[in-house]
Amino acid sequence: MKKTLILALALLFLAGCGGRELANVSLVRTLGIDGAGPVTVTAVAGVEEERSLFHCEGEDVVAAQGTLETLGTERLAVTHVGQVVLGESATARALWDEVVHRDSGYGATVWLAEQGSAYGLLSEADDPAGRLKHLEESGVAAPSLLEAVSALTRDGKVTVPVVGLRGGEIQVTGERELYVDKWS
Repeated sequence: MKKTLILALALLFLAGCGGRELANVSLVRTLGIDGAGPVTVTAVAGVEEERSLFHCEGEDVVAAQGTLETLGTERLAVTHVGQVVLGESATARALWDEVVHRDSGYGATVWLAEQGSAYGLLSEADDPAGRLKHLEESGVAAPSLLEAVSALTRDGKVTVPVVGLRGGEIQVTGERELYVDKWS
């Protein structure tokens, strides 16, 4: 009886205190980063047909994400990001800022947009988060955010997969090395 009462109170507490708040939160699954300053951040939240795309600009990644979290009718949470896609104009500094100043998830995999911007790739792709996850599960060796920053700190470079669009679907088109200060 005592256990049942405690369980009932716990459920009542959780439903009353967090249920409404969670309904107003949209989890960002994929984050795109373009530029070196100012920086444009693109967020893909939701799945397939129910996905939403948001983007905004800031002085750096931290400022842009701060603004991003206040867009729309829901609060965008960047705590469960699964992938980070860098545009051609992004720098390694963006990865460092993401690891040090945000809670995007150190396990998020790092990708490079084949041509142009991360925003262009993410806005044109069919279910970008799902497709990138499928590529990971198929054996594509994309470094995690933590592995990428560790390699950049230790070796001055990291190899990341390059992705592009083929018929609206994200596919791996090669790989490139990202250096501490530039792309090669």
